[in-house]
Amino acid sequence: MTTSTAPKSKSFPQAAILVVALVGVLGIWTLAKETLKAADQTSGPSAISFLQRSSQGVPAHLHSTRIETIRLRGHQTVTRETLTEGPRLHPGKQHFDSLEAYFPHEEPVGWERGGQRYVVGWKPVVSQHKCADGSEVEFVHHMNVLSLPKGKTGPSGAGQADLNDGELNLVASYDRGAAEFHLAPGYGIPFEHLTLEYHLLMPKCWDFSSEAVETSGMDLFVTSEKPENLAVVYGFTDESLHIEPGQGMAEQVTMIKPEALMVAFAAQLAARNPKAASATHLTPTLDAGINLLAMHLHSHELTKSKSFEVLNPDGSVLFRSQEEPGGYGPKQQSFITPQEKGWPYKRIEPGQALRVHCTYDTNKLKAVVYGGTSNGEEMCSALMILGGPSLVSSVGTVGSHDQGFLKVFGRTLQSALAGIKDDMQRLMW
Repeated sequence: MTTSTAPKSKSFPQAAILVVALVGVLGIWTLAKETLKAADQTSGPSAISFLQRSSQGVPAHLHSTRIETIRLRGHQTVTRETLTEGPRLHPGKQHFDSLEAYFPHEEPVGWERGGQRYVVGWKPVVSQHKCADGSEVEFVHHMNVLSLPKGKTGPSGAGQADLNDGELNLVASYDRGAAEFHLAPGYGIPFEHLTLEYHLLMPKCWDFSSEAVETSGMDLFVTSEKPENLAVVYGFTDESLHIEPGQGMAEQVTMIKPEALMVAFAAQLAARNPKAASATHLTPTLDAGINLLAMHLHSHELTKSKSFEVLNPDGSVLFRSQEEPGGYGPKQQSFITPQEKGWPYKRIEPGQALRVHCTYDTNKLKAVVYGGTSNGEEMCSALMILGGPSLVSSVGTVGSHDQGFLKVFGRTLQSALAGIKDDMQRLMW
């Protein structure tokens, strides 16, 4: 998912990607504003943008629809000198361990005549590398595909730094180990100008003894046929995540409040600003719920488990999912439908609040853990695919990036045991 805007040792803010993831992506908006200004500087030999089209590689169940495959690839030289950021715990360029890069893509002349297009699925294509010890590794920590509005991009990325928060939208996202994903029939994610985003996180076994080139990317499955319902990639994260070692079991709770979710509902937007509804061709409706098409609970390898919770308007718990393992892999990092997860919860209603719970054994931590996307950093985020007739398609991907808190069970248990010990001593005397 995913990205974070928590300050690091470089001179510009961080994104994540809630998308990443926010994940990598989620929290991506601030970093994108600053980093995308340098896109024209990375369009030389070490960072070249490619856009190829083909009718091959389309999944069989999509053959009934006119599907086009857009192949997005980056081309980034990776050396110690090209790294752009590092962990907050160890500031300084000598500790840089990752690289953020953007690849704006040029469309063929006359592509506008084809009209609006919609993403109906994507497939990550990830390059493999080999460390000096023979280990097969991936550099890609996460990739996102951004849709940028008209006038905000050019052949060299000019103007992308002028994005407003709600204008930055992810239309596809990959976190390390994730599988390809296809939307349910009747749904599509609208897009304009595409930009591929890399976040490369160097494996600890990589010694930079040789120059490497990263050419990973995404295959987007798109159609010009308007779907019955629009869909968006939408999520939330907490960039203030901070976990101290040696406290026993702890739980990070990241949330998005009802008022932040409100902009994702057409009825609420129309009630607050009727002009906004008419401008986006929305009709106010009493049925303002939005379908939860897929969920990606995003965390890193230090997370022991994670779960999803929904609160009613009165604060009571409507739904709490079973615990899932943290870490990387297809089950941990892929978008998965509620049906595949076995969840009865499939629809977000106005007034509800959403939470992600992530647990950590802090006794196993060797240092403070900050929120971020470098080695030794964590995220506790949700990246969702939402869809429905009452959806505001122009809503930005990051719904909330600074709401959360930490519960330390170790301290609570220690206090309880100390109280029991005192009570026993008083009874004995």
